[in-house]
Amino acid sequence: MLCGQPIKNIYKSKLVPLMDYCSFVWGFKLYSKHDTIHNRSIKFFLGVNKYTSTPVIHGDMGWDPPLIRRKVSMLRLWKRLICMDNTRLTKKIFLWDYSKCRNNWSHEVKKVFVDIGNSVAFQSCSLVNFENPRHCLQGVKLKLLDKYKHRWKNDIDSQSKL
Repeated sequence: MLCGQPIKNIYKSKLVPLMDYCSFVWGFKLYSKHDTIHNRSIKFFLGVNKYTSTPVIHGDMGWDPPLIRRKVSMLRLWKRLICMDNTRLTKKIFLWDYSKCRNNWSHEVKKVFVDIGNSVAFQSCSLVNFENPRHCLQGVKLKLLDKYKHRWKNDIDSQSKL
């Protein structure tokens, strides 16, 4: 698909930075406006009408869903906070938030760790351990995408074929 690459580049360079701005802080909530923009962009680029099934267009386009991008950015901030010097005010606030872990940012990061099957890394307040630590966030993204693909397949199978 030769014409699809420039469209993906436009989406990634213009829309994604605006939609994901500071998503590492607020990324744990579901934001229907972001999903709506994402879905409308896909429908516009594919040239289909507004009533086209959402799981179908996601399969055709293959773009990363906004929720996955937000979860990865949250773990990127987690990694940054873990590596930060303990004397900094930001790290002290993070450690306070981590100690509370009820209805706060750390609690939502814990849910992301449970999603990827690595709650031990959260409990030990450490980095996500994968085979190659240099690509640990890429591994997290792949695990989250695998879970999304499984859920997407179930959505496709449960839909009417007409």
